[in-house]
Amino acid sequence: MKELKVVFEEADWSPEEVQRRVDEAFDILFEELFMEMKQKNVRVQKQKQKGGGNYGRLGKSRDESYLGL
Repeated sequence: MKELKVVFEEADWSPEEVQRRVDEAFDILFEELFMEMKQKNVRVQKQKQKGGGNYGRLGKSRDESYLGL
């Protein structure tokens, strides 16, 4: 997971206070998003990755596709 860095030039907050406020804001946003998705009955599932992008759909290997065969 990438670390979020926020710069407050005019605020007189310690780094801990900034982190607390950012965490609190993300908690609120994710809770709202979750509730909205739940209301719309959206199910979130990870799709299985079959490597190679579109190559499998084309019935060609990656090398064949790259070479234009």
